[in-house]
Amino acid sequence: VLKKIGKPHETGEPLPDDLFEKLVKSKNFGSGTRYLRQCHFAMTDLELHARYKPGEGADAVFAAEAKIATKTMLMPAIKEDRFLCGFGHIFAGGYSAGDYSYLWAE
Repeated sequence: VLKKIGKPHETGEPLPDDLFEKLVKSKNFGSGTRYLRQCHFAMTDLELHARYKPGEGADAVFAAEAKIATKTMLMPAIKEDRFLCGFGHIFAGGYSAGDYSYLWAE
């Protein structure tokens, strides 16, 4: 399909084979990073639901997530990062301890 419709409208020339091959090879670029991100979500979810004890406070939650980040992030996490505050899936979205299912489904 791409070879048929992938033409500059100015020239109408077909897409060069080498460019087409580069596009095909780039199809999965970044998929490893996406996989690591999903691992981070799943590991954080399972850790908090398995080991967190109410009353330990928010610092314990953020510390647990930061520890997991050392294994799943390519760059060091920012100390002030609070992505957990918006991670509704694991707190109110009906996926409590179930975020791993996204990886399982793949």
